[in-house]
Amino acid sequence: MSDLSTPTIDGEKVIFFPTAARWDSSTGNWDVPVHGWIFRPEASSKVQRASYTLFRRYLKFKVREELNPLFRERALAFFFVNVRNQQVKITSAGVETLSSKSVGHGHFLALLRVPGDLAEQYMTRDRWLPLEAQDSQLSNSPHIGRALLVPDEGISVVSDIDDTIKHSEVRDRKQLLANTFLREFKAIPETAEVYRVWQQAGFLFHYVSSSPWQLYQPLERFLEDQQFPSGTIHLRMLRLRDARLIRIFSSRSEAKARSIEDLLKNYPRRKFVFVGDSGERDPEIYGTLARRYPGQILHSFIREVPWHRQLQDRFQKAFRGVPAENWTLFRSIDTARERMQALTRTDQRKREPQN
Repeated sequence: MSDLSTPTIDGEKVIFFPTAARWDSSTGNWDVPVHGWIFRPEASSKVQRASYTLFRRYLKFKVREELNPLFRERALAFFFVNVRNQQVKITSAGVETLSSKSVGHGHFLALLRVPGDLAEQYMTRDRWLPLEAQDSQLSNSPHIGRALLVPDEGISVVSDIDDTIKHSEVRDRKQLLANTFLREFKAIPETAEVYRVWQQAGFLFHYVSSSPWQLYQPLERFLEDQQFPSGTIHLRMLRLRDARLIRIFSSRSEAKARSIEDLLKNYPRRKFVFVGDSGERDPEIYGTLARRYPGQILHSFIREVPWHRQLQDRFQKAFRGVPAENWTLFRSIDTARERMQALTRTDQRKREPQN
């Protein structure tokens, strides 16, 4: 997993999010997108106390729950002071670029073009290209970011997070908030084990969620602690000034769908496996994309969330026009494991040269 240390710029902090790099055969370069966040932890204890009080009031927590260390840690990120109009020098494999100026929410972007020969050693290692923030004001924290070198061909797993690999209970607002701010994240049993088997088969991973970027670090630690395969992470942009606190976890399926479709467009020759759950709109998103990109979607797996009453016609409608053998509902991850083994054997036979 990526280094979670955050170098400072005059008291400001920088986080780089893991992104997916794309090979450009016409130039012989890897196009490496960079996505980061510059912020300043709020120094005023008075402001912090007022912010926590407001946060707790909206979430309807009891007074004693403010003292929960997890609550303090996870809520604090929503009150960081975002730094705008600042640029960061970024280097990777000897290539340097300057980021865009950070915008109102403190996020910035950049694009590095790294020659293939300079990235080759990382392709043969673990496919992760390290990124460094180069600035005289930065503390010595090399490799504070990284990008996944994703080949033109192969299989990528696009996995939802909430209620797919982590217990969140999205449909129950009270439990969702408690699971997010008051409790340690809990993995769906055996999912990490199955994902590691897929990783050993050569699959790459991309994690998508409607959760906001402010939860990136605890989600990253959860993936690492539970030994999920490393992968790119795609979350939702949110500023508290843009929405009421109580709407932090309102479903924003459009952002999730855009993130997945961007992957499909950037890697038109790769095959994709979708894994999601029935608690949100994963069936509808996956079904729409399967119809739009039929040649790229190998399979869609939907976990039937036990506490959410299901109607069979919902799934039939969501996957209308998608062959029945291309999507699977499951309650036990073993079903997905067995189905995936059969799919990969079929895909490998298709790729073998015909005599």
